[in-house]
Amino acid sequence: MGEIRGCHMSYVVAVDLTLKCSFPSKVLYSHYILTRTTRLSLPLPTTYPVSEWGKPAHTDDQEGGSEGGEGGGEGGKPKAPQLVAKPNFGLTGALATDSQTGNVYKGVVLKWTEPDDARKPEKGWRLYVFKEGVLKDTLHLHRQSAYLVGRHDVADLKIEHPSCSKQHAVLQFRRREEEGGAAVVKPYLMDLESVNKTRLNGEEIPPARYVELRPQDMIQFGLSSREYVLMHEDMVSGGS
Repeated sequence: MGEIRGCHMSYVVAVDLTLKCSFPSKVLYSHYILTRTTRLSLPLPTTYPVSEWGKPAHTDDQEGGSEGGEGGGEGGKPKAPQLVAKPNFGLTGALATDSQTGNVYKGVVLKWTEPDDARKPEKGWRLYVFKEGVLKDTLHLHRQSAYLVGRHDVADLKIEHPSCSKQHAVLQFRRREEEGGAAVVKPYLMDLESVNKTRLNGEEIPPARYVELRPQDMIQFGLSSREYVLMHEDMVSGGS
């Protein structure tokens, strides 16, 4: 007699078995009450077809064949095996394309998409990274129109601090018109709804909104003590 063992259920359910219907059925063969902490041990009818992975169901009347030839098929022909679909571990549609923004990079759906007025900066902007008053690094921001900040591998400015989100914030350069009609490319900062927020000059900025940045602004991400000071090359002595 076959048995099913080792199954765990997260809710209570009455299991019905029958020779007429698939498991469970409205025609009760027997009742078992299953709980989260109870293992399932169900006796199955000896004639109930049990199939193995990748093989068709096998019943007693198929053993030894039937009239007409080995395998029990009509006209002496063996029955064709039932094909079982193999699991698919490829990317799902949600990762292949983002229905809202279409902004996917290296198989990762980004939390933001660049606006229509995104432009590469005209000046050589830089972020000077300080920790406890000591300059640790200099990040150049003139090669592209946007820089993703976070712990994820796809981030342009990667931050290792555990309080920072995988996609924490974005530095975005946008072309804006000044009074008089002159167009200028300006830097903006947007928090991507991070858990521990983004601070500008010591104040938290609202999530999912662009905030204009100005030279000498100081940015902090999450609970990290590092301070990122924004400047451009014209403010640096000798343009170095």
